[in-house]
Amino acid sequence: MKFVEPTLEDALGITVEEAQALRAIASDCAEKTSTAHQAMKPLVLELRLAALSEETPPQDVIRRYAELNRQRAQLVVDHIRELESRFGEARFSRMEAFLRERKDSESFFPAVPQGAPLSVK
Repeated sequence: MKFVEPTLEDALGITVEEAQALRAIASDCAEKTSTAHQAMKPLVLELRLAALSEETPPQDVIRRYAELNRQRAQLVVDHIRELESRFGEARFSRMEAFLRERKDSESFFPAVPQGAPLSVK
């Protein structure tokens, strides 16, 4: 018996167009949060060095770090809202439950026998 990973469409019960939208929104979120994360790295280093030397970090570094962290969190919230708007509350909730169930699993999309029917709870 041959096993295959289901497509995103099959796993989530969405159309090809919806899967494209999901991928686009997720990619945009990953790109923007990565940019914010990269901008935070030197600030984190400066904050850690100040802590190691038992000095008070510069206020501008503290403020900039806090602002970037706030912006990064808001980016995620904005993208989640965009997904919820695109898919509707009920479908978004089903997708969210599907993702939460699998977030710590060995394989995000468990293999299924080829040709087996797939369904989303």
